[in-house]
Amino acid sequence: MPTRRLLLSISLFITLLATAQEARWEAIPFGDFEHWATRHLTESRLLGGRQRTIYMLGPTETIYGNKPYDMSKTIWSSSNAYAKLLGITKISCGVRPDVRVTDFALPTGEKFHGTKCARLESLIDSCVVAGIINLKVLSTGCLLWGDIDDPLSAIENPYKVFDWGIPFTGKPKAFILDYKTLLHPSDSICHVFGRKVKKLPGNDHAEIRLMLQNRQEDASGNLIVRRVGTAIYQIHDSSDGWVNQFRVPIIYGDATKDPSYQDFMGLLSADLHYYARNSKGDNVEFGEVGWADPDTPVTHAMLLIQVGCYPAFYGTPGNTMWVDNLYFEY
Repeated sequence: MPTRRLLLSISLFITLLATAQEARWEAIPFGDFEHWATRHLTESRLLGGRQRTIYMLGPTETIYGNKPYDMSKTIWSSSNAYAKLLGITKISCGVRPDVRVTDFALPTGEKFHGTKCARLESLIDSCVVAGIINLKVLSTGCLLWGDIDDPLSAIENPYKVFDWGIPFTGKPKAFILDYKTLLHPSDSICHVFGRKVKKLPGNDHAEIRLMLQNRQEDASGNLIVRRVGTAIYQIHDSSDGWVNQFRVPIIYGDATKDPSYQDFMGLLSADLHYYARNSKGDNVEFGEVGWADPDTPVTHAMLLIQVGCYPAFYGTPGNTMWVDNLYFEY
């Protein structure tokens, strides 16, 4: 009997060891946050003509002048905005590189040295025209996959300025990241769009949203989108320093049947007004029409990391999140 138990233990150990060796981490492009494009732009004279700096997560470069960014260089966009509205140029920056000196090791033992991370902040941005008209907007700091209109020509529907998601065919087991949060506990949130700041009941959270999708297009150019994989997690409290190599498992198929499912992990409804370009180049509105079977091919991925969980113009000013070292586990 002891011999059988010993053999069983050895067999189990070998199985676990093989499983651990089979795990593979794949770096996400620019997910080490060591490379940023630094853009120096000038706001309109009506706003004071200030020089402003915003950042794009992508190849390292410095860009001077009010020029559109070449989105083909990166898979990333953010809540940072270079806007030209009714002839007025306005700049907003809630996402920026921050200092983080760290030595990072993969499970394989491979090591990397980093000096930067990303800082995401919710802020109220004011637009004072000629010293008289003061318009305010709450911007929730976020990073996401997909293109952004640059410059922006409208902000009434901020979801429409993005081409949400990127082509993607992988089926990873989990999304890995380092994060740190500074969240201000409150029983209210702010709605800021215009001249007034309105307070409403609510409690804001940082959020990580990865959605693997199967997208098809009908003859009219409409997108039929089904959710294949779900990795969504909310952070409710300030962290005690950095949380390293945090793992968000990906649920394949109908996530509502998983014991870890929560309402905020549900399908994207059409009334949230997400947009993506179809084969004709049109930016069309879409929602997720249902859950796909686990073995359904993935065609696209949407990744959104944000320091708030409410729709645009709602949130908690001052909430801050730092992220670093993004990986997929296969």
